[in-house]
Amino acid sequence: MVRVLNFIAKFPASPTGETENLDKNGMKGQITLEIIISLFILVISISTAIIVSFGGQSMTLDTQLSNQALYLSRQGLETYRSLSKQNFNSLTSSSSTQDIYLKEIIVQNIGSSTKKITSRISWKTEPSRPQKIELTTYLTDWKIVPPIGSSCSNGPLTGDWSHPRVLASVDIGSGNQGTDVAVLFPYVYVSSIASQSSKPDLIVFNVSSSTHPTIVKSIDIGSDGINSIFIKGNYLYAASPNVNKELIIFDISNPTSTKEVGSYNVSGSADGLSITVFGNTAALGLAGSSGKEIYFINVANPSSTSFISSYEVGGNVNDFALSNQYLYAVSSDASNDIMTFDITTSSSPLYVSTYNLRDGTEDISVSYQPPGTLFVGNLNNLIVPVDVTDPLHMSAYPNFQTGGSVKDLFCFVGNLTFLATTNSNKEFMIINTANPAAISEYASLNFPQEASGIAFNNNIVYISLRSNDGLRIITSSP
Repeated sequence: MVRVLNFIAKFPASPTGETENLDKNGMKGQITLEIIISLFILVISISTAIIVSFGGQSMTLDTQLSNQALYLSRQGLETYRSLSKQNFNSLTSSSSTQDIYLKEIIVQNIGSSTKKITSRISWKTEPSRPQKIELTTYLTDWKIVPPIGSSCSNGPLTGDWSHPRVLASVDIGSGNQGTDVAVLFPYVYVSSIASQSSKPDLIVFNVSSSTHPTIVKSIDIGSDGINSIFIKGNYLYAASPNVNKELIIFDISNPTSTKEVGSYNVSGSADGLSITVFGNTAALGLAGSSGKEIYFINVANPSSTSFISSYEVGGNVNDFALSNQYLYAVSSDASNDIMTFDITTSSSPLYVSTYNLRDGTEDISVSYQPPGTLFVGNLNNLIVPVDVTDPLHMSAYPNFQTGGSVKDLFCFVGNLTFLATTNSNKEFMIINTANPAAISEYASLNFPQEASGIAFNNNIVYISLRSNDGLRIITSSP
């Protein structure tokens, strides 16, 4: 209407007071066209408003339905997570309906003790618009799976391990001796003790090619070297003889730029010998001294570590093993072969018991095999299996002679155990531990120098050696 009035206003009265002679038909045509255009604009505006209104309602409905589907999908995962704790083997695929939703749980076996659980919710708001939401998780049988950080695995082992073979060996530098090894594929970390303080103490390898590993980073901590290493998350924890930092923490989130980010200095001058981490707590084992030999340290903030507690052992604390509830420490003390701590509350470990093996020699390595067996290696060339089902009433099985000190162990649940030894003909040894009361030798390999550490990933064994030929990579025969 405004445009029509403006159009009329363009034709003022003449000075004589007579109206100009306009083409009435043209005038009417112009007015009609303006009215049609105005009506068209009005119709378009109303239509757009209707479309936006109904479209908004549709989007709101879709959002509400999607949120409900997400809730149902999460609910399905939580239900199966709860069921897995009651009876892991009872988890099977299922489907049901609820209102407009089809609810499906798809269960896939991943190995002997892991299941992939997919919770899928599908629905239709219109025949041509099917919709779906999926959430996935992995559940493990907590009764048999070792905790993160345990020196035991469910494998899988493939190929013929009765005939192991070497894929590669790596020189870590003249004057360096490998002391321990840890893997977070595709990277392997080897710690060392060097003949000179200027030589590297931690060496990082890219092992994406098992036959052609490459060094991507070398770190010198300043002096004394590193005795033991342990990986948890994005950090590597090291036990060192360095008098100013017996515990050293490295950020390995970018392995090629691995860097020291924290440390802890124990009072006194005892060497750091062993290390493990559970929750936000590090357990550091020290050489025997007039002070305490086990330190629990808060490492929640690696750049600002803090003391939790410490315990007197009376000898070298050489190694740790973890179960879901307990930490086991082995030592050189004649009456404190195995010390047990309850770590249910990881920030407050509690002493539980001590067990004397009566073998009269220093115990230097330990591995926990679910559901309740420790394998203890000692300087007297023995593997001692120990039933720890009840930590207050442990009992030892018959010993197994290895022909060399057992420096490190890695076990597979109910199957084999891999050893790093000082046996001059069998530095790498595999034993069958399916029956802890009747251990038997399974296979072995001979290396030029004694083995010091062992790690495993994806059917490949990584061994550190006490020589400049510091890393060996081993797998099974086809």
